[in-house]
Amino acid sequence: MTTIRDDQMSTSNQHSAGCDLGYEPDKGRAKRILIEILRVCKGYQIQSTRRLFKAFYFAHLYYAKHYPGYLSDWPIVKMQYGPGVGCGEELLEEMKEEKIIDSFPSDEDGPFPSVLYRLLETTRSSGLELDEIDAIKRAVDFVNSRTPDQLSQLTHDLSRSWNAAKDEGDELNIYIDLIPSAEYDRRSEKMARIATIAKKVWSDRS
Repeated sequence: MTTIRDDQMSTSNQHSAGCDLGYEPDKGRAKRILIEILRVCKGYQIQSTRRLFKAFYFAHLYYAKHYPGYLSDWPIVKMQYGPGVGCGEELLEEMKEEKIIDSFPSDEDGPFPSVLYRLLETTRSSGLELDEIDAIKRAVDFVNSRTPDQLSQLTHDLSRSWNAAKDEGDELNIYIDLIPSAEYDRRSEKMARIATIAKKVWSDRS
């Protein structure tokens, strides 16, 4: 099995108008994660953009939960239907132009528009490590066991980062989604007390 090399993918962090991340995360790594998501799917394909984007989000959570470090530095942002891939549509279009993936109309949502994504380079490895692939497989198994609507509702109910973000497109601190509720409440109360004390100190000085 051969490995997809960086020179076979566009790894430039130049973005089109309307897709300015404000910094330069590793685009090549983000593409490798998307490739591996499709590699571990049955038939090398996944139904719907929502499910693909949720797999990307959950893969980062599973990796952070089970292994040291982070899966990637690519931004995960607030979207209408839950956490999504920053500049995700642009990434997918680039991968289509590079003949790595293709997309087709899907009838999963009945008469409503939906997309199926399929990996074309099925004999090539993403080049990711085994622990990274394990996290991605966990995410794929999870999202493929639920409908896109169920996944959206789950993240709306349980993702603190999604609920805390004000506007669509805002980058999420997804790792607060992993903190147990009791611990998160204690941290929030502590930060609130610190903020109150700081406000009083500055008020007394003025």
